[in-house]
Amino acid sequence: MLGGLTAQFLKLKTKEMQKDRYLFRGYIKYPSDIINGFWYGDLIHYANGDIYIRQFETGMENEVIPESVGQWTGILDKNGVEIYEGDILLDVEFDENGNNISSKFPVVYDYSKCQFAIDNSFKKDGSNLVNFVEYFGIENLEVVGNICDNIEMLFSF
Repeated sequence: MLGGLTAQFLKLKTKEMQKDRYLFRGYIKYPSDIINGFWYGDLIHYANGDIYIRQFETGMENEVIPESVGQWTGILDKNGVEIYEGDILLDVEFDENGNNISSKFPVVYDYSKCQFAIDNSFKKDGSNLVNFVEYFGIENLEVVGNICDNIEMLFSF
C-alpha cells in the first residue's frame, strides 16, 4: 500500500502527464478584445455538435472553429516549440553546392498508421504521408506557421 504522500504525488504526476498527452488547440470561434487566437487545453464535443476547448489552468471553455483544431504531437521542434497537427514545419537543407533545398510540410494525422506525419506530397493532398520523426529527425524541424494562418507558405519559398 502506498503512503499518503507518495499516492498524492503519483496522482498529480499522472494528471500532469495526461494533460500533456491530450493537449489540443483551436481558434476561438467568437473572439473578443481580450480573448482571441488559439485556445489550448482539453477538447470537448457537445451533443449539439459544438466543439469547445477547456483550459487546464482556469477551467474556462471557449467554442472553437472545428477545422482549426489540432492535437499536440508530443514533440518539440529544434527551438523547443510544441508541434501541433496543422503546423507547418520547415526542414532546412543545403545540397553539396550550397544551394538551399529546404522544404515546408504540414503536420497531419495518418489514420491508416495511427500516427502523426508530414504530408510529403508535391500538391500537399495527403497522397504521401511520412512519419516526420523517422524521416527527418527532430533536430532539423522548425515550426514556421500553421495551415489556418499561413496556408500559402506551403506553396512558396
